[in-house]
Amino acid sequence: MAEEFVIDDKTSEGSGSSNIIIRDLKDFIQDDCEVTKFELSPDEKYVDVEAVNPSGKRASKRLYLPKDKSEYQGNDKKTPEQQYDSAKDIFFKSLANFVRRYKGKDYKVSGRSFVEITKAVQTAAAPLLSSKKVRVLLELRKSDKGIFTNIGSFSPFEDMDTVTSFRINDTQKNLLAEKNAYKPDSDGVEMTETATAPVDTAEMF
Repeated sequence: MAEEFVIDDKTSEGSGSSNIIIRDLKDFIQDDCEVTKFELSPDEKYVDVEAVNPSGKRASKRLYLPKDKSEYQGNDKKTPEQQYDSAKDIFFKSLANFVRRYKGKDYKVSGRSFVEITKAVQTAAAPLLSSKKVRVLLELRKSDKGIFTNIGSFSPFEDMDTVTSFRINDTQKNLLAEKNAYKPDSDGVEMTETATAPVDTAEMF
């Protein structure tokens, strides 16, 4: 039997990017976005977060759960305990920043592990994601493969009915200038083409 081929509404035209591309300072702040994913990974090491803007373009990030306290080795700036406390503090602030958009500032959750609290937040917010649009702060992040767009690492969500407090710092401005100045190689491959490159927030401590 001959194979049947189908072109329908799910068929890609093969042009453009499905990801949000930052070309100008205004692109760092995206209004009226829908968070479409906030899911704990199967290995329970990070949360996959994804948001889509009104044009259907998306951005994502990985929010890593803090490691066990015994796994922090310390560095020239922080002791192992300080590293653990920093990771814990930023993780809880990130969860609060996300879940309060949907459950309000009075929402309270407790648990005996980071996984337990994350699952509770996911359960509370998941049914409400499509019911509210939020403002999202994006960031550029450089790796050896190029410059990529992610949802911001620290408290990147705001309510649309508030005046934004988001600011674009000099590091982000410099990365944007570098990205815009990049010239494609001889094969026409732009290594800094914006795509999702998950940020490992665990590397920041």
